[in-house]
Amino acid sequence: MINERQKAELVAEFPELGGESVLLAKEIYAHFGLLFFGFSLVEHSLINALTFHHVGKQLNEAKIKK
Repeated sequence: MINERQKAELVAEFPELGGESVLLAKEIYAHFGLLFFGFSLVEHSLINALTFHHVGKQLNEAKIKK
């Protein structure tokens, strides 16, 4: 867990985390959730690109019909 010195450094860098109503653990989980959501969007975009590439390749090779 975070000690008081680390929390003070964090609040010095991000003053919005210093409010009494702010739950630090909840803020951390929320930011990690946004980060992993971004990664999942990238992952699904790559999957879509590969899928469409393979479908286009099969269309060009006449392995599937339009």
